[in-house]
Amino acid sequence: MNFLSAEQLIIDRLESQLSKPTKVMSVMDISTIKDLSQFAPVVYITYDGMSDQSKSNTGAAQKVLQRWSVVTAVRGMNQSHTGFDARTEAGKILDEVLTSLLGYQLSPKHFYFRLVDAPGAFYDGGFVFFPLIFETYITLVGKQT
Repeated sequence: MNFLSAEQLIIDRLESQLSKPTKVMSVMDISTIKDLSQFAPVVYITYDGMSDQSKSNTGAAQKVLQRWSVVTAVRGMNQSHTGFDARTEAGKILDEVLTSLLGYQLSPKHFYFRLVDAPGAFYDGGFVFFPLIFETYITLVGKQT
């Protein structure tokens, strides 16, 4: 199993479910998103860390909780200085992301996706970014020979 296989599976799922013209892209690090904001609307996917959930003493097989950031970016000020239009556009995309991923099993090797705590929206260069964080479990098995 590819440790980062969820990334492409998330992209494939969202590309098949989101309304056009929303793009779906991978980024290496959440901090680079602000530099890529020339695309809008867009949903960025990035690996956001992991934690060991196993109880094994040997470590030969470990249950790992992976976190994936799914960040929706839209232009920040469409027609008003309140940002209302941006929130309206982002809200529709966020609804599509949530209905596409909540409880979705990416593959037989991934547990069902669940939404967890995420930071609030952030603004940069005329764009507004709305992060969501999802978790899934995978099982890793080491070679013992």
